[in-house]
Amino acid sequence: MKFIFPGTFGFRNNYISRTSSMSKTFSLQEISSHNTEKDCWVVVDGNIYDVTSFLPEHPGGKKVVIAQSGKDASEKFHSLHGPEVLKEWGPKLLIGQVSGSSSQQKEQKPKQEAPKQKVETPRAPPSSGHGQLVAIRHPKFGLQVPYGDPAWYSGAPTAYYNESHVRFRAAMRAFVDKEIAPNCHKWDEDKQIPREMFRKCYEAGWLPGTVGQWPVQYAGTSIAGGVKPEEWNHFHELILLDELSRAGSGGVVWGLQAGLSIGLPPVLLFGSKYLQDKCVAPCLKGEKIICLCITEPYAGSDVASLRCEAKKSEDGKHYIVNGEKKWITNGVFADFFTVAVRTGGKGMGGISMMLLEKDMPGITCRQMKCSGVWPSGTTYITFEDVKVPVENLIGKENEGFKYVMYNFNHERWGIVCQASRFARVCYEESFLYAHKRRAFGQRLIDQPVVRNKLAHMARLVEATHNWLEQVTYQMDTLSHSEAISTLGGTTALLKAQCTATFELCAREAVQIFGGLGYTRGGQGEKVERLYREVRAYSIPGGSEEIMLDLGVRQAMKNYSAASKARGVAAAAIAFVFPPLLFLKLEKGGILAPKKIVAAIVLVIGIIIMGEGSESQKEIPSQLDKTSASECTIGLPPKGTRRPVPVGRIARSRDFENPPNGSIFTVVNVTNTLNCRRRRTYANHFLLSTQRNKPTTASQPQRPWNILTWIFTETQTRTHGLRSLLVNTWAYILFGTSLRAKLFTAPPTVTRSTLETSI
Repeated sequence: MKFIFPGTFGFRNNYISRTSSMSKTFSLQEISSHNTEKDCWVVVDGNIYDVTSFLPEHPGGKKVVIAQSGKDASEKFHSLHGPEVLKEWGPKLLIGQVSGSSSQQKEQKPKQEAPKQKVETPRAPPSSGHGQLVAIRHPKFGLQVPYGDPAWYSGAPTAYYNESHVRFRAAMRAFVDKEIAPNCHKWDEDKQIPREMFRKCYEAGWLPGTVGQWPVQYAGTSIAGGVKPEEWNHFHELILLDELSRAGSGGVVWGLQAGLSIGLPPVLLFGSKYLQDKCVAPCLKGEKIICLCITEPYAGSDVASLRCEAKKSEDGKHYIVNGEKKWITNGVFADFFTVAVRTGGKGMGGISMMLLEKDMPGITCRQMKCSGVWPSGTTYITFEDVKVPVENLIGKENEGFKYVMYNFNHERWGIVCQASRFARVCYEESFLYAHKRRAFGQRLIDQPVVRNKLAHMARLVEATHNWLEQVTYQMDTLSHSEAISTLGGTTALLKAQCTATFELCAREAVQIFGGLGYTRGGQGEKVERLYREVRAYSIPGGSEEIMLDLGVRQAMKNYSAASKARGVAAAAIAFVFPPLLFLKLEKGGILAPKKIVAAIVLVIGIIIMGEGSESQKEIPSQLDKTSASECTIGLPPKGTRRPVPVGRIARSRDFENPPNGSIFTVVNVTNTLNCRRRRTYANHFLLSTQRNKPTTASQPQRPWNILTWIFTETQTRTHGLRSLLVNTWAYILFGTSLRAKLFTAPPTVTRSTLETSI
């Protein structure tokens, strides 16, 4: 039984008389007599509806409805309809209530104000970065579907949210339920949002909050829930986007706030006062719409490759803009365009940003036909000889790339906030539907395979949202410069995680809903729409593949910086101590305490500096084959696992009579497979010993032979530092016999020597 209540089917044209009779009550016996085609009543949740005039319009035919007439059809109705049907059309068909029903008792009972629940306030703002965080419990909020809302909605302790967040959440929930959720399907089908809606969003006290910190100078101080501007932080913005996304329409969320949140910040942060006065306040107040124009047919995530160019006119008073922009959110509705253009040479150094206006001649916009997010107005824009005053340049010429990058973390974070809730909506809708849909004699929720799907959806949704809250807290506590350097990679990985979670939840939700999940409108409306919109979240702001790569590259960069710092510290240790200990250690024995300390410091320095060599590349060596009898050995062949000698290497018997009086061996382990193996070889060769007899009576007794570890010249400076470090310490520890060998180039060796080496 599927009831669809169109706006006009002339139910007796007496809506006023119906509203006056809503207080009437009827017994079930009286209702049972209204069960014919000409007099058809149905009962849903204790309320009585006269659907007689609707019978010809019912898409399932008359008999389906008549079969439920004159009796309680609540279970049947709810199995086939969502709550929005009664919200929208119920008042038009309502004629009374069943006597003794719970709905009647609820109406007759005098309304009493709910007792205010006391909310503990933290000693410090939870995300201010000052003072100790305090975990507190807030009153339960929402439908309490398990995992259908973030944990703190269910009264779980939280250290991130205070009482101002609770008030703001309640205000956002009320506004979305009244003004947005009931209209999502219509706006989606119309492919646009009424212009007056933007003004309503401002008056409701949340629209300016989408640009980050609340811009008091241009937006005033009226914030939903009575939140003060100084209380506003990223957790308020997270709630804002989360509650907006509960409506289950990416197109509506993007349509209302995307252009503002990404198009206005460059002007707000870097624009001249002239530009700010022109567009900031009108956009924040919903009077004008702005969009960001970066993506082109030729450049998406690769911003540095954009081609849209702007050349100065001969008089120097204008820029002449030519090019195309594609997939521009809000573009077809926009009054202002924040455009990235090429004013200089190739690459990121030649990009500038400027503000264009829709009434400038030469701008053409057409709405694109995409899979989803229809109300957002995805647009293809063409600029043909558009004259833009030089005063419309944002910031400085050729510095636009950093203006674009400045807000990228915030843009991606906003996408994550939305995708996180959309994944949760898919889960919540599936959970509720599985409880009322019956198949094979039982509810879907009673099927293990369905519970398994819901379990995977819930675990991913909860894990992702907790990561989101952690990153949000860091955004609040770190300075913007710190956030750019430390959160760029994290935010990229979070976006990839969140959109992948959204994709899985949307797919599983469609599987649970079956045909309803493939049908626009009806019970599966949100699921069907979100399934179409998944790709609109995994691609914009950086595709998943690029986000994953960026996250790892950022991690490598941060690790490299830390490693270099360790290398500098090790170098300082290595080169400060030798001069101080040089004279002290000449006369001491090998077991002298200071020599032992020096040896320990040497090994630590080598290990630390080994960690600092992450930038070295494996370079296959080539043997110089110009001579048949001898060759010069550089780095070992690619894939070599053992160290290759760069000087004379001898077996133990050769130490009985060392050639040329030397008592050391030079070994190259530069190109071993990893840092750990290099350190192993280093320690082995540096500290391994062999008995050695003096070569002459005048030469002092040397009880130990040292195999010195030395690196030849490579592409990294670190190796040269290590070479100098090791040789210097070897000289200090083991006497003057190495003096002549400290900084000499590796000697040549014969091929036969190689064959008998290690």
